[in-house]
Amino acid sequence: MTEQQTPTRKPGRISRKQVRYLSSEAVLEERGPSRLTFWMVFLTLALICGAVAWANFVPVVTSAKTSGEIIPFGKNRVVQHLEGGIVKEINVKDGDIVTPDQILVKFEPAMRAAELAQVRAREASLEIRSRRIRAFLDDLEPEYMDVAARFANQVEEALFALKATRARVKGETAVLQARIKQRKKAVDIYEQQARSLRKQRKLVAEAVTMRSKLFKSGHGSRVNLITSQLELSKVEGSLTEAQVSAEQARAAITEAENQLTELNVKERNKATEELSGVLGELAEVRENIHRLENRVQRLDVTASVGGVIHGLQVNTSGAVVQPGQVLMTIVPMDEGLIVETRLSPRDIGYVRVGQTAKITITGFDARRYGHLTGKLAKVSANTFSDEKGAPYFKGRIMLDRDYVLADNIRYPVVPGMTVQADITTGSQNLLRYLTRPVYVALEQAFSER
Repeated sequence: MTEQQTPTRKPGRISRKQVRYLSSEAVLEERGPSRLTFWMVFLTLALICGAVAWANFVPVVTSAKTSGEIIPFGKNRVVQHLEGGIVKEINVKDGDIVTPDQILVKFEPAMRAAELAQVRAREASLEIRSRRIRAFLDDLEPEYMDVAARFANQVEEALFALKATRARVKGETAVLQARIKQRKKAVDIYEQQARSLRKQRKLVAEAVTMRSKLFKSGHGSRVNLITSQLELSKVEGSLTEAQVSAEQARAAITEAENQLTELNVKERNKATEELSGVLGELAEVRENIHRLENRVQRLDVTASVGGVIHGLQVNTSGAVVQPGQVLMTIVPMDEGLIVETRLSPRDIGYVRVGQTAKITITGFDARRYGHLTGKLAKVSANTFSDEKGAPYFKGRIMLDRDYVLADNIRYPVVPGMTVQADITTGSQNLLRYLTRPVYVALEQAFSER
């Protein structure tokens, strides 16, 4: 028995008349998928594969989002005044940016200037006095040309004192020299008398010898002998007296010469001692002048560093400032600026020193002024608490620059500006980022407590 074979139909060969009598499902079954559907499926699959491949290479940066503020790298400078005084001028106000050595506050100079002038006058007086003493010691005339115009009275007094001292010493010296001269003349007279008496004694002694011989031989009288002996004794007494007087005169000369030497030594020692005291006092006065000059220079309070004025305590001219009183604080800018930011405890495990950060200044529109960049330089070892008691870690970010740019114009950032800082903690591709919830769900699904 022969089977009858049914011819197979090719899809898409249905005529329009046949379509009328067939349902839509039958038509699709008879025709098969159209070419448009095929290309749509192909393009969809290609897009999915391309998107997966693109997501596998596109990086997604992970960052720790923090907030903080700009602070100076160095410590704030407290501006004080050592001696205090009355305020004359105030040249700054809170928020002003100052440069190093800029004058901030001026004090009234009258009192300190008067005190300095008084001490300088004392210095001139001591200098004039020291020159007078040196002139006396060196037996020269003092030089007062540089101070004569300003201190004429003191110069005149010094010259008068020098003249009086020299006159007194000269008078005392003249008295002693006259005494020495007188005693020398007396010595000459006594020595001349002694020479004459020695000759007379020789003659009288010869007469005594001759009369003694005559008396012994019986040719002379005893009276004449005794008279000659008495005359010899008298001459010898006069000779002794002349010799003693000469010695006394010599002793008086020695005494006067010693007194003259002592007078010179005494006057020089007295002048030297006086000069030493004057020089010591002069050194103290000059040190005092140096101190007062420093005080006068400190009448102008200047900025030690460039920065921003903060916490101005003196606001009116004529205000009285106590010694050591704080006038203001300078927040330094020349030493560089950093960002002090608050790190959440949930991010602390991902941040590391040296990671880069992107900083957005709250006061500047980021679309126009852009962002700042920097690196995380330090992370605190322990936590702090904010106003609400929430814990946080402190981080410090070193800025690559301290200004933002807009239209090629630099706009400096200053301490106190608030910022948003994104610290880059790592990166992953977009595919892993999108499939991460799936991985997490699978890990949790195949685990049991």
